[in-house]
Amino acid sequence: MANLPGQLEPIDLRYWPTCENALSWSSEGLAVATGEAVQILIPIDASGSRGLPQDSQWRKSMFSVNQFQDEEWSHVSLATIRHFSIGEELSDSIIISLAWSPPGLGLHRRNVLAILTSNLVLSFWEGDGKLDQWKRTAVVNQHLPNNDDCDSTTDLAMQREERRIRAFCWIPPIKAGSSIKWGQHLLAVADDSDRISLFRVTKKERSKVGHWSFEVLGQHAIEPVTPESFNGGSLASVLSVSSRVSRIKASEIQEDNSANRKTFTFTLHLRRANGGFPKAVSVKFHVDPGNEPADSASHEMSLTSQDSGVQPEPDQDHGVTEADFEPALRRPRSDFDAAFSLSGKIRTRFYGISLSPDKSQAAACVSLHPTDMIEAVMPATQHTLIVFNNTNNSANVTGLEKTFLIVLEELLAFISSTDPNLIQSELDRKIIRSTISLILGDPTTFQKFTIWARLMSDRLPNGRHEDEMDLDKEIEDVAGSGRSWQEYCETQSQQDAPMGMNSVGAIYLLSLYRSLASRSIVPNVAGISWTLQT
Repeated sequence: MANLPGQLEPIDLRYWPTCENALSWSSEGLAVATGEAVQILIPIDASGSRGLPQDSQWRKSMFSVNQFQDEEWSHVSLATIRHFSIGEELSDSIIISLAWSPPGLGLHRRNVLAILTSNLVLSFWEGDGKLDQWKRTAVVNQHLPNNDDCDSTTDLAMQREERRIRAFCWIPPIKAGSSIKWGQHLLAVADDSDRISLFRVTKKERSKVGHWSFEVLGQHAIEPVTPESFNGGSLASVLSVSSRVSRIKASEIQEDNSANRKTFTFTLHLRRANGGFPKAVSVKFHVDPGNEPADSASHEMSLTSQDSGVQPEPDQDHGVTEADFEPALRRPRSDFDAAFSLSGKIRTRFYGISLSPDKSQAAACVSLHPTDMIEAVMPATQHTLIVFNNTNNSANVTGLEKTFLIVLEELLAFISSTDPNLIQSELDRKIIRSTISLILGDPTTFQKFTIWARLMSDRLPNGRHEDEMDLDKEIEDVAGSGRSWQEYCETQSQQDAPMGMNSVGAIYLLSLYRSLASRSIVPNVAGISWTLQT
């Protein structure tokens, strides 16, 4: 049975998923955890890929995450039996959790992928815009505070426990002061010592991968579980005492402006691996606008913990259920049934549901298995299926939809303000040539950009400026003259458009820019909505 019109086709990937929530979706792409590797799916055209064949809808990239350099995570000796960790010392470092950061944290304000592996190491992965170029740029474990002056064997063992990360989650950005646009990016992690650490993560250099800064805002020790507090048998009591935090989920942020300083409050919902009552950690983030530095908001942290006698909030509260994917699963299940003659005896296992950035699509990670026999497969024959469902619940657009000309002028303003030294790749030059052709094709409408267009046309290959330093000085002189581009342009003599510059039109530039903005290669300066009204 074919999918409904406009429905994205199912995607078949190699290997099985290895964690409960095995996929995460952002404007960077759809990340799927499959064993020791992450597979990134990037829409070829977010607006026009529906209804196309499966291979024409997505670009696929895969990279392994279980290999570490010595400087990233050095070899450790065996721990004592009391502090021994199978995950740290014997596991294959498969993926147990992954999540995209909120936008604005990574290179050129892109998303960063955080991956927790079974050796209890949390890593940051960044891409540089190329499909297969993904690199580990940070190991969060290295930034966990501990006592480096420990001498006794017990203290050293405890220090190792404090460096093992069991769970993590991103906090919704706190937008205040100088961080009003992208917000301050917070990361909560739980370690083996039952301690919650809250980091503020920033980039020291926006134009390069890596160069991270981790600031510990506060820590909170979780009360250990005791056998007396757990109603169950002896085995259940032992498991509950030894279990660690396995899941952290952050609530939405509540803002309070009643006092002289802003207060942002959110709750961390904690779950343990084997029983025990759930916990809730209430976090308050105070910002004093009067003492705010230029680059980051001053802060005070207060962490309070309270027992929660109710069930924790569901890990995924987006309103989409497994039953919503039933139509999309009919054909894959039918094909699986026919391939192995199972007579309909098929089990479908779900490994998480994730929404697209605009909330219009939901993706589910599933695997298919027989129900009345033992399944013996090799890794090469393992498969993960990604199915999609239209939610009909697009995100609310912030601000009014903008007219064609306003959006176009915003794009031109953004491109014309870009540092010329950042124009390096052929894609960069393609965007600049398209922009120049558009401006010089209608100099009356885009008069304030014409002088920039002429200067940049000289900078491109075969231009009149052979010395880039002279051109940089000319651009700097124009910018520092105190005159607007329009005033400066009126003093210049009219020149012909550069040779070989065929006008490609505004639609081409908008389509190209929309494709880049949808993948966060460039900021979406024209707003979330791309429904342009002519």
